[in-house]
Amino acid sequence: MRFIHYVLVIAALFMLIGCAGVSESDQRDYEKKQFLYSIKYEGTHGQVGYHMNARPRANCPGGWKYGSVEMSDGTLPPGIHMKGSTFEGTPQQPGDWGVFVKFSKLKCHDEIYTDKTVYVEFHIKGIAVKRVR
Repeated sequence: MRFIHYVLVIAALFMLIGCAGVSESDQRDYEKKQFLYSIKYEGTHGQVGYHMNARPRANCPGGWKYGSVEMSDGTLPPGIHMKGSTFEGTPQQPGDWGVFVKFSKLKCHDEIYTDKTVYVEFHIKGIAVKRVR
């Protein structure tokens, strides 16, 4: 039992020494990468015939901003359109689709970041609605 205690104390010391060796610059670089990689869309799973709303989110305490956003490539599910940075509408067909969205002039904690392009996947379940004549 004492052996385990010593191992845990030594491991804690290594962690403490390792954390103390991280420079402020390295920490900022890490936080920048974490922010850029955290930009994702939520609400991209839907059901044919039911309204959906997919919005971007990012890991930036206090909120984040961007100058512009644009869809650069890909195909949206039929019935879904882009309004600002949000995708909304009522899907009309099941399947999987994807688009690339570019965010420009990103800002988190009053720091400006490079442009970031994210891939947005849409997964729509259900049966396609048939039109009655």
